[in-house]
Amino acid sequence: MESGRDWLLDIFKYSDTMTYLKPEQTFGRIKFMLRRKFEVTRFNPALVEKARKNTERILSAGFEAIDFNFNNSVERMLCNRIKWTSGDYGWFKRPEKLWVYKLNYFDWIFDEKLNLDVAEYAILDWICKNADSRAESWEPYPMSRRLISWVRWLKKNEKDLIVSTVNCISEAIECQVGRLFKDIEYHIQANHVMTNLQAILVAVDYLLSQNFDLHKDFKKVVDELINQLNLQFFADGGHFERSPMYHAEMMEAVKDIKDALDRLVKRPQVSHIVVMEMDFTSSLCAKKLARMKIWLSKLTHPDGKVAMFGDSAAVAGKIKNEPKVMIELLEESGFFVYRKDPVYFVLSASGPSPSFQPGHSHCDALSFEMSIGNKRIITDTGCGSYQNRDIRDHCRKSLSHNIPQIEHFDQSQMYDFFKVGARAQVITKKYDQSRSLLEVLVIDRYGQYFTRKVLFGENYIEINDKLSNRSMTGAFISVLHLSDEVKNIKTKAKDIAAEFEVEGYKFVVNSHCRYRVSSHTYYKDFGKAAEGKKIVFNNCEGSEITYVLRWQKA
Repeated sequence: MESGRDWLLDIFKYSDTMTYLKPEQTFGRIKFMLRRKFEVTRFNPALVEKARKNTERILSAGFEAIDFNFNNSVERMLCNRIKWTSGDYGWFKRPEKLWVYKLNYFDWIFDEKLNLDVAEYAILDWICKNADSRAESWEPYPMSRRLISWVRWLKKNEKDLIVSTVNCISEAIECQVGRLFKDIEYHIQANHVMTNLQAILVAVDYLLSQNFDLHKDFKKVVDELINQLNLQFFADGGHFERSPMYHAEMMEAVKDIKDALDRLVKRPQVSHIVVMEMDFTSSLCAKKLARMKIWLSKLTHPDGKVAMFGDSAAVAGKIKNEPKVMIELLEESGFFVYRKDPVYFVLSASGPSPSFQPGHSHCDALSFEMSIGNKRIITDTGCGSYQNRDIRDHCRKSLSHNIPQIEHFDQSQMYDFFKVGARAQVITKKYDQSRSLLEVLVIDRYGQYFTRKVLFGENYIEINDKLSNRSMTGAFISVLHLSDEVKNIKTKAKDIAAEFEVEGYKFVVNSHCRYRVSSHTYYKDFGKAAEGKKIVFNNCEGSEITYVLRWQKA
């Protein structure tokens, strides 16, 4: 049972979170929950019956087994026994919610090994078993992803499908997109809203091509799209959630949106005024896309995978004709990038973002990653789970990032999987080109100041961390996480914390501070742990820690 002090701390915690929320997030959540419960949308019984009869035509496909592999977790099911919602699995065998979401995304129907009849049966089976909008499968985000997949699949395979199946799936799309117009996730904001809008545009474009009527609220969606494009992307091209993985997803979403707009302007059902607005929006998308592509290339390691800041896995990024030397401070999105052969170095210089929805942020202000050649040798922790509390807390806390800190005190208050209370802020960030010196000042949730100076030399990088205005008792430490690419680590002398070879280079970590070396767990792939070594430098008596990363040809 919680004490009175715990209750008081909880009040402060939730108050710190609520301070940043928009009205549509607080009151909108209540409206959304009530609408989901009491304003029910259902498939027409005739549509469900049509879907059932079409499954009978390809009955044998229902007995095909499908291996569903999401988040590195595999489940084999017969096509006619697919468990579409969490409740279908039972309490003890229930998978993570994101696993069920991905099942309902229907991205898997594009697997080349999947027979067309099996994919068709699965879609029709979903229509038969998910007729009520109160089901988990009708939640707006998975519904958005499903609509995008279904439209794409229909366009690809329409010539090989009978008219009855096409009409059946099209009617199901119309019903779901009608619901999505009501359920845009303003209570969540950020990438969810953009994906909702993407799905509406893609679905409406397809429905108009099938001679369905234009939804009465379509213009409002186009208006909102302009607002979201201007809100969600910084001037330097970065997405405002500052997760390179989600940035890559949003880049694909904006490209999809632009393509849909370019088709919609040619539809006779759309009025001239809306066509003019869509032309403008398409141009805006093109401008955003150009900057987003450049930004993603800057946040991509030489191995072709993105930096793992915030909720990011090491997904494919974008490397195209990158200059051999690139040194840039991305002021708006809060990253510093140093690319000079053979080194790639990237540092996070921002607190949780955006302030009203920092759910994908971690305690990673001042954290950095580094590659030598094509090998990532210093890594952030990535994202391992959205539902396992231990893994989620591990990935978000300060100790899992390459930052200076007071041991056991997080720079921002992370709780309840996606919530942030009191939070760190970056006060200043600057790069002195004449001295090759980066300097970033962070104030944590306790009012303590951490200054990180990074000096770049020809064959070394020096990290200097200083603590001031200390308010918490504990060891002043600075953490460095090595990736699983680093093998056979040696410690030869007191001031050599680590020595190893990688990509034909001898790499040494020097420091006069005390240190300890231990193992750590991180996540290059969602749900799949990797093991590496970490070095924890400490200065219990003082307020300064310095270490040097040095390399030379082996």
